[in-house]
Amino acid sequence: MKIRKIARNEVFVQVEGFGKYYISCYGRVYSTKTNKILSPRIDKQGYTHYSMTNDNGKQQQVLAHRLVAQEFIPNNDPNNKTEVHHKSQQKLKNNYYKNLQWVSPEEHDLLDLGVVIYLVKPNGKFIKYRSLQALVDKIGVNYQKLYFNLKKEPKLVSYNVTFHEINNFDYTDTYLIATIKNEA
Repeated sequence: MKIRKIARNEVFVQVEGFGKYYISCYGRVYSTKTNKILSPRIDKQGYTHYSMTNDNGKQQQVLAHRLVAQEFIPNNDPNNKTEVHHKSQQKLKNNYYKNLQWVSPEEHDLLDLGVVIYLVKPNGKFIKYRSLQALVDKIGVNYQKLYFNLKKEPKLVSYNVTFHEINNFDYTDTYLIATIKNEA
Protein backbone atom coordinates (compact mmCIF):
# COMPACT_ATOMS: atom_id res chain seq x y z
CA MET A 1 0.00 0.00 0.00
CA LYS A 2 1.71 3.17 -1.22
CA ILE A 3 -0.14 6.36 -0.35
CA ARG A 4 0.98 9.91 -0.97
CA LYS A 5 0.72 11.54 2.47
CA ILE A 6 -0.43 15.11 3.02
CA ALA A 7 1.83 15.41 6.08
CA ARG A 8 4.80 13.50 7.46
CA ASN A 9 2.81 12.48 10.53
CA GLU A 10 -0.19 11.18 8.56
CA VAL A 11 -0.97 7.63 9.69
CA PHE A 12 -3.50 5.24 8.14
CA VAL A 13 -5.24 2.44 10.06
CA GLN A 14 -7.74 -0.14 8.88
CA VAL A 15 -11.35 0.83 9.60
CA GLU A 16 -13.16 -1.60 11.89
CA GLY A 17 -16.10 -3.18 10.05
CA PHE A 18 -14.82 -1.86 6.71
CA GLY A 19 -11.84 -4.14 6.00
CA LYS A 20 -11.10 -2.74 2.54
CA TYR A 21 -10.63 0.81 3.81
CA TYR A 22 -8.05 2.72 5.80
CA ILE A 23 -8.68 6.04 7.55
CA SER A 24 -5.92 8.55 8.20
CA CYS A 25 -5.51 10.67 11.31
CA TYR A 26 -6.44 13.60 9.02
CA GLY A 27 -9.73 12.02 7.90
CA ARG A 28 -8.77 10.79 4.44
CA VAL A 29 -9.97 7.33 3.38
CA TYR A 30 -7.93 4.93 1.26
CA SER A 31 -9.58 2.00 -0.57
CA THR A 32 -7.60 -1.20 -1.11
CA LYS A 33 -10.13 -2.15 -3.80
CA THR A 34 -9.28 0.84 -6.02
CA ASN A 35 -5.86 1.64 -4.49
CA LYS A 36 -6.94 5.28 -4.30
CA ILE A 37 -7.94 7.92 -1.79
CA LEU A 38 -11.73 8.23 -1.89
CA SER A 39 -13.32 11.50 -2.93
CA PRO A 40 -15.24 12.99 -0.01
CA ARG A 41 -18.77 14.37 -0.16
CA ILE A 42 -19.72 17.41 1.89
CA ASP A 43 -23.24 17.67 3.35
CA LYS A 44 -25.30 20.84 3.97
CA GLN A 45 -23.86 21.22 7.47
CA GLY A 46 -20.27 21.04 6.18
CA TYR A 47 -19.47 17.52 7.36
CA THR A 48 -17.28 15.21 5.28
CA HIS A 49 -18.83 11.86 4.25
CA TYR A 50 -17.48 8.85 2.41
CA SER A 51 -19.43 6.18 0.57
CA MET A 52 -18.01 2.86 1.79
CA THR A 53 -18.97 -0.81 1.62
CA ASN A 54 -18.92 -2.59 4.98
CA ASP A 55 -17.68 -6.15 5.57
CA ASN A 56 -21.24 -7.47 4.95
CA GLY A 57 -21.32 -5.89 1.48
CA LYS A 58 -23.70 -3.07 2.44
CA GLN A 59 -23.03 0.43 1.04
CA GLN A 60 -22.99 3.15 3.75
CA GLN A 61 -22.40 6.88 4.03
CA VAL A 62 -19.88 7.33 6.83
CA LEU A 63 -18.83 10.58 8.56
CA ALA A 64 -15.08 11.20 8.38
CA HIS A 65 -14.83 12.71 11.86
CA ARG A 66 -16.56 9.69 13.44
CA LEU A 67 -14.19 7.30 11.68
CA VAL A 68 -11.18 9.31 12.85
CA ALA A 69 -12.48 9.42 16.43
CA GLN A 70 -13.28 5.69 16.48
CA GLU A 71 -9.83 4.73 15.26
CA PHE A 72 -7.57 7.39 16.81
CA ILE A 73 -9.20 8.82 19.96
CA PRO A 74 -9.76 6.67 23.06
CA ASN A 75 -13.24 7.08 24.53
CA ASN A 76 -13.09 6.71 28.32
CA ASP A 77 -16.89 6.89 28.66
CA PRO A 78 -18.49 5.25 25.57
CA ASN A 79 -21.91 4.89 27.24
CA ASN A 80 -22.25 8.66 27.71
CA LYS A 81 -19.79 10.22 25.27
CA THR A 82 -21.44 9.11 22.05
CA GLU A 83 -20.85 12.16 19.87
CA VAL A 84 -17.75 13.65 18.25
CA HIS A 85 -17.15 17.40 18.49
CA HIS A 86 -14.90 19.53 16.28
CA LYS A 87 -12.87 21.81 18.57
CA SER A 88 -12.53 24.36 15.79
CA GLN A 89 -15.52 25.24 13.63
CA GLN A 90 -13.75 24.07 10.46
CA LYS A 91 -15.83 20.92 9.96
CA LEU A 92 -15.19 21.00 6.25
CA LYS A 93 -11.42 21.14 6.44
CA ASN A 94 -10.26 19.89 9.81
CA ASN A 95 -10.97 16.26 10.65
CA TYR A 96 -7.49 15.86 12.17
CA TYR A 97 -7.70 13.73 15.30
CA LYS A 98 -6.30 16.49 17.55
CA ASN A 99 -9.23 18.71 16.50
CA LEU A 100 -11.82 16.15 17.64
CA GLN A 101 -13.12 15.02 21.02
CA TRP A 102 -15.71 12.59 22.36
CA VAL A 103 -18.57 14.37 24.17
CA SER A 104 -22.00 13.62 25.57
CA PRO A 105 -25.01 14.97 23.63
CA GLU A 106 -25.54 17.57 26.37
CA GLU A 107 -21.91 18.73 26.24
CA HIS A 108 -22.15 18.86 22.46
CA ASP A 109 -25.18 21.16 22.68
CA LEU A 110 -23.31 23.58 24.92
CA LEU A 111 -20.12 23.41 22.86
CA ASP A 112 -22.10 24.10 19.71
CA LEU A 113 -23.61 27.13 21.42
CA GLY A 114 -20.04 28.31 21.98
CA VAL A 115 -20.25 28.96 25.72
CA VAL A 116 -17.64 28.76 28.46
CA ILE A 117 -18.92 27.77 31.92
CA TYR A 118 -18.02 29.59 35.15
CA LEU A 119 -19.06 29.28 38.78
CA VAL A 120 -19.47 32.74 40.31
CA LYS A 121 -18.13 32.81 43.87
CA PRO A 122 -19.81 35.01 46.54
CA ASN A 123 -16.80 37.36 46.33
CA GLY A 124 -17.55 37.89 42.62
CA LYS A 125 -14.65 35.82 41.31
CA PHE A 126 -15.29 33.53 38.34
CA ILE A 127 -13.94 29.96 38.37
CA LYS A 128 -13.74 28.45 34.88
CA TYR A 129 -14.69 24.81 34.22
CA ARG A 130 -13.72 22.87 31.12
CA SER A 131 -17.04 21.04 31.04
CA LEU A 132 -20.41 20.78 32.71
CA GLN A 133 -19.32 17.47 34.21
CA ALA A 134 -16.33 19.12 35.94
CA LEU A 135 -18.67 21.73 37.46
CA VAL A 136 -21.16 19.05 38.53
CA ASP A 137 -18.35 17.12 40.22
CA LYS A 138 -17.28 20.27 42.10
CA ILE A 139 -20.64 21.51 43.40
CA GLY A 140 -22.59 18.24 43.63
CA VAL A 141 -25.58 19.29 41.52
CA ASN A 142 -27.30 16.71 39.33
CA TYR A 143 -25.99 16.95 35.75
CA GLN A 144 -29.45 16.92 34.13
CA LYS A 145 -30.72 19.53 36.58
CA LEU A 146 -27.80 21.84 35.82
CA TYR A 147 -28.07 21.31 32.08
CA PHE A 148 -31.82 22.02 31.96
CA ASN A 149 -31.45 25.06 34.25
CA LEU A 150 -28.89 26.47 31.82
CA LYS A 151 -31.45 26.07 29.04
CA LYS A 152 -34.11 28.04 30.99
CA GLU A 153 -34.62 31.78 31.10
CA PRO A 154 -31.52 33.34 32.70
CA LYS A 155 -31.57 35.40 35.89
CA LEU A 156 -29.54 38.17 34.24
CA VAL A 157 -27.96 38.90 30.88
CA SER A 158 -25.17 41.45 30.59
CA TYR A 159 -23.43 41.86 27.20
CA ASN A 160 -22.27 38.33 26.33
CA VAL A 161 -22.49 36.96 29.90
CA THR A 162 -25.61 35.06 30.94
CA PHE A 163 -26.22 34.30 34.63
CA HIS A 164 -28.28 31.35 35.89
CA GLU A 165 -29.23 30.61 39.48
CA ILE A 166 -28.96 26.90 40.32
CA ASN A 167 -30.21 25.33 43.57
CA ASN A 168 -28.54 22.25 45.00
CA PHE A 169 -30.47 19.05 45.81
CA ASP A 170 -31.37 20.08 49.34
CA TYR A 171 -31.98 23.70 48.30
CA THR A 172 -29.72 25.00 51.07
CA ASP A 173 -27.08 26.14 48.61
CA THR A 174 -27.68 28.36 45.63
CA TYR A 175 -25.07 28.70 42.92
CA LEU A 176 -24.70 31.40 40.36
CA ILE A 177 -23.46 30.00 37.07
CA ALA A 178 -22.23 32.23 34.28
CA THR A 179 -22.05 31.16 30.67
CA ILE A 180 -19.96 33.39 28.48
CA LYS A 181 -20.36 33.32 24.73
CA ASN A 182 -17.07 32.16 23.27
CA GLU A 183 -16.05 34.59 20.54
CA ALA A 184 -13.31 32.29 19.18
